[in-house]
Amino acid sequence: MADGRWTEDLLDRMRRVGDPLADSTVKAVFEKGEVAAVNDLLTRLVRNDDIPAGPWPSQMAEYLGLSAQLPDWANGALIRTGENVFLRYGLTSFGILACASLPECYVLRDVAAVLGTTQRLAEHARRRIFETAMMVLAVMAEGGLASGGSGIRVVQKVRLMHAAVRHLILTPPSAVPDRTPASFADTLLAQRWPAERGTPLSQEDLAAVLLTFSHVILRGWKHLGIDLSREDAAAYLHCWNVVGHILGIRNELLARDVEEAAGLFEAIKRRRAADTPDGRALTTSLIAVCESFAGPSRILLRPIPRILMRGLLPPKTCEMLAVPSLGPGHLAYRPLLRAAVRIVNGVKSDVFQGLPGLAGLSALISRRLLEEIVTRPRGGARTAFRIPERLARSWGIASSR
Repeated sequence: MADGRWTEDLLDRMRRVGDPLADSTVKAVFEKGEVAAVNDLLTRLVRNDDIPAGPWPSQMAEYLGLSAQLPDWANGALIRTGENVFLRYGLTSFGILACASLPECYVLRDVAAVLGTTQRLAEHARRRIFETAMMVLAVMAEGGLASGGSGIRVVQKVRLMHAAVRHLILTPPSAVPDRTPASFADTLLAQRWPAERGTPLSQEDLAAVLLTFSHVILRGWKHLGIDLSREDAAAYLHCWNVVGHILGIRNELLARDVEEAAGLFEAIKRRRAADTPDGRALTTSLIAVCESFAGPSRILLRPIPRILMRGLLPPKTCEMLAVPSLGPGHLAYRPLLRAAVRIVNGVKSDVFQGLPGLAGLSALISRRLLEEIVTRPRGGARTAFRIPERLARSWGIASSR
């Protein structure tokens, strides 16, 4: 392969590797209380912001201690620079997240197979957008990756959820309770994972998903007309490499610069991207949820998610995911759409003044997404979500309900 690092042999090996630390923790939970204990763990992880109180086996405390440690190569100055990049341009990143990062996950057939296990796709899509956005806010807010930071705690939880999903999917049929699936965990238990697919949520899968938060966001900013300096782009990538370490991704799958990041992402896509029913269904639900963010102006602004997807994703990816075409009248519609966005968006911050093209559309989707996050009841033991005050001021939006 052109990059040298991303050989077929390396990626084949990483296809068969999970996450030994988190997997052994979930295995200990299983051994303490059978399948029902892992089912309960996953359900409680979904319904709580932090890892819920046990009783859990002693391995859980070991996991929490080891997974919270930053790598030796973490650079505080680079992390602070990455946080400042997010402070300036982060609002537009949520439109990219919804209309590029998530679709890039859905085009990976094995990732889509895991995400597509639930039948309630619309509910899944909305939850996926919200939880992913909240993770990004926790990670990239000031201090999110500092010792004890909110970003570290959120990523620890996500890592444990990945391990629980792997465990439930790979649980032998003889251990599965004979009942109609009543939860996402029960649905995972009913899956049959072909051995030729390797490990579900493997190291290769996790590396690709991580790159949707770094490489795909950087690529999206460039498409929006936001040209970061090489130093700023490197710092943003560094932040997400630190997240990758906390998430249990091996160092050999962490890109050292933006060129390597692009090379690894394309290498994995060449191997794993496919046109699948799961990928198409997930994308259809995602578009419907994104369209709902337009609110009362839905009829006028409804094409925005499709415009963003068609502008931010490669044509082949759009084809695999069956992203609807924009139609021949799209160019004539654009001036009216731009005017509507200026009125509806009402961006107060001067961050976006003078940005060309799609940036206003991405800001609108981002703004509406964040407004829904802070006003939507969350259920379970979760408190109302607050956007960090410094970010909210910079972006000109309310920090809380």
